[in-house]
Amino acid sequence: MLNIRSIFLLFTLITLSFATITAQHFIDKRQTNAVSGLTITKPDEATPYNTTYKIVIRFCADKDLTHLDSISLYKANGNNLNFVYVFQSNIAVKLTSDNNNNKCQAFTYNVPNVTPDAQYVINIAFNKMNINSGSFLINNPGFGLVITKPKTGQITTCGSQLDVQWVDLYNLYQNAIINSIFLKTPTGTTTLTTSNVPASSGKYTVTLPNGLQNSQGYNIALQVTRDNNTETYYSDTFTIRSC
Repeated sequence: MLNIRSIFLLFTLITLSFATITAQHFIDKRQTNAVSGLTITKPDEATPYNTTYKIVIRFCADKDLTHLDSISLYKANGNNLNFVYVFQSNIAVKLTSDNNNNKCQAFTYNVPNVTPDAQYVINIAFNKMNINSGSFLINNPGFGLVITKPKTGQITTCGSQLDVQWVDLYNLYQNAIINSIFLKTPTGTTTLTTSNVPASSGKYTVTLPNGLQNSQGYNIALQVTRDNNTETYYSDTFTIRSC
């Protein structure tokens, strides 16, 4: 027959076992939900900057980062991005949790003196990944499209449909054609459609491919022809899971 001491020891063992199982479940769940890459939360897409301004570049990551290879300014050119300016390279990173328990860090730089354009993006390079911000404006170019969906940090899945929406900032694209919509991944690009979509429609639904990497840092890009010129605009970064 169990005495009081034996009952207490048995109760303690059961409690410790339950706590261990609960803690392990929490760790496993956190590891399952965490994905690679990062989300650029600033600059916001379509934000206008001038050479005299400062630019805040803020990013968040699920997994701990200690180092970035570089933070640079690029300008879209078709399916490619042309290097413009490097803000900093070989950067030590120390992420801190914000009020929403996101692990983030921000850096502030001077905006370089560059030609007016609406196709600039921030590029963050690390661990063989290249993550781009949404497109933004420098030095009042007077043209540009803004992709309003997908939104920053939006989560979607492989094989799912994704609504893409955009706005004509200056009412210059009512006769323009979007001749390509592609997915910018952390390591490359994938074409989603080459249908001629009227820019005036303001929206289109694409189907994401299967077999993508579970990661933050994806963008949708629109390649549009206006007055015989090709322009490319990037959405803010979003996340793909369940691949």
